[in-house]
Amino acid sequence: MKENQHQPADAAGLRHRAEERLSEKRKSQSSEAGDPSTAEETARLVHELQVHQIELEMQNEELKTSQVEVEAGLALYSDLYDFAPTGYMTLDREGAIRQVNLTGARLLGVERSRLVNRRFGLFVAEGDRRAFSDFLEKVFASQAKECCEVTLPQEGSQPLVVRIEGTRSADGQECRAVVLDLTASWQAEKQTRAAQAEMQRLMVLSEQSRRTLLSVAEDEREAAEALRASEARYRTLAESAEDIIYVINREFRVEYVNEYGARQFGRSTREMVGRHLTELFPPETTEWQLADMAGVFRTGESLHRERQLPAGQRLLWLDTRLVPIKNATGEVESILGISRDITERKRTEEALQKSHEHYRRVIEDIFKFVPEALLVFTRNLDLFKENQAFEDLVRTYAPKLHYTEPELRGLLLQEIRAKVLSGDAGAIRIPPKNRDGQGTRGPDHSGEGVEPPAPPIPGFS
Repeated sequence: MKENQHQPADAAGLRHRAEERLSEKRKSQSSEAGDPSTAEETARLVHELQVHQIELEMQNEELKTSQVEVEAGLALYSDLYDFAPTGYMTLDREGAIRQVNLTGARLLGVERSRLVNRRFGLFVAEGDRRAFSDFLEKVFASQAKECCEVTLPQEGSQPLVVRIEGTRSADGQECRAVVLDLTASWQAEKQTRAAQAEMQRLMVLSEQSRRTLLSVAEDEREAAEALRASEARYRTLAESAEDIIYVINREFRVEYVNEYGARQFGRSTREMVGRHLTELFPPETTEWQLADMAGVFRTGESLHRERQLPAGQRLLWLDTRLVPIKNATGEVESILGISRDITERKRTEEALQKSHEHYRRVIEDIFKFVPEALLVFTRNLDLFKENQAFEDLVRTYAPKLHYTEPELRGLLLQEIRAKVLSGDAGAIRIPPKNRDGQGTRGPDHSGEGVEPPAPPIPGFS
């Protein structure tokens, strides 16, 4: 409101308006006759009084108008103070609350009428009370605006973070404070910092992952090169080997076969790779092939077999080892087969077997038809075979020499072994058993007389 609205109009203007209003009243009234000089003076005095009265009335009207305007302005500013979105309060030097608006009361969580004369510091978190005390001390120590940030605990809910800005009043006895709720922005800032920290962590992880991936890629490249070199090396070994080397997958198809192996079956490697075993071999062969390989796939254990396999117009004897090839999980993915041609060995074994059978029959005939006693010993001088003539000799001479058949047989074998070990090719003499159960002795080196030596047993001389 402008300053001239709070004061009466200047005297000249007020008097002029009062005279105009009085002139209007006189026109409606009639004048009484009298002494012209006295009447004139009286009229002048009356005029002055009436003008003054009207001036007072007009001043009163202006004061009433000003009062209404002031009261309206006061109500407006009271509403703005009370319903402002920011907390306002007035504090004394001790921090006691003198005035507070509705927003300030809401921030403190207490009804406004119960806040007057209560110390603001009691509503501040214990850890922030020192900061608030320093803030209040700085406000009353200077004219500058001071600020601080504190936490206001809230019963049953999350605490509020507020910023307090304050200045000292003109008389220096009060602090005009503005309380700003920073909780939302503080939480947003906290979330932003957390997001930035998480982003930083992810960036670090990303860099670590990138380096790890590069390292893994390099390792994989080196491993792939090593694998290719190893495959080339083993392929060279497989191609140069004179064994049939092949790989069979779980569908029983040929994944690999070396050149030597393909030639043994009268085919090229291109003709065999990718083909099913039933397309390469007759049913009587694939029956046991599939059974053997299915067992390796099922058990995961190696298998060794010697089998005969048709190869073109001939039959091959193969010494075969089936080895499971497993993946990282331990599952058998394929089978490595290594087959060696043992046909010549089998033929030699068969010839040896036939020769052995032939000589066995010859020896049997000799043992059967030769009349002399025959014994065959092993290298360890264990009795391997004896003919019927030896059994007849023991049966004939045992009673003559007063021995049982097992006794005589044991003595004969003992004497034979002794002569073989000593290289003595002389006749074998077994003395008869005397009455005390001992055999009689011939002359010895002591010179004592003994019975004459026993005659040799026929057939051993």
